Amino acid sequence: MLTLRATSINWLNGSPLSAGDLCAHGKVEMLVDGTTLVSPGQDDLTLSAAALYLLRTLKDDHTPDNPVAEANLLFPCCGHAVFKNNGRYSVVCIGCPNGVDVYVRHQSDQVTLQAAESDAFHTIPLQEWRRAVLAFVSQVEQFYEANERSEPSTPEDEEGWRLFWQEWQSRATAARSEA
Repeated sequence: MLTLRATSINWLNGSPLSAGDLCAHGKVEMLVDGTTLVSPGQDDLTLSAAALYLLRTLKDDHTPDNPVAEANLLFPCCGHAVFKNNGRYSVVCIGCPNGVDVYVRHQSDQVTLQAAESDAFHTIPLQEWRRAVLAFVSQVEQFYEANERSEPSTPEDEEGWRLFWQEWQSRATAARSEA
């Protein structure tokens, strides 16, 4: 059984307004059959970037050699710099090297999860992974819908965030139609 959820969602430093930071932050709990892959005791993570990366894992593997989180971890501490990208994905979220990485590998209709610092593998049905990812994405979406936020401050930021939300919506819509 898989548990993947945001245990809290907030703007940076718990501010009631985003105050220039466009990212949702918070804590994450991820367990598979009672084994913790991401602990809610971790420092705040960037949930907006994590949600986009998780949507990418519905189709693509996330491995050290082929990450869906280019220049970042699956559950990043920071993902605040969002830029147009000419790489594997149209947008890249740059941050610090901290956070939690969980590898995701597809095998037919199964997904294998592995915490980066562990040798243990956990295999679950792809459908269960999709449901958990979409529930996590919905948590973050609900936070954005319910809270006032800042607008991008530069043309580069505006373009990066526009691409971020376009990819998010496209992937979420596709995943929901397959659920």
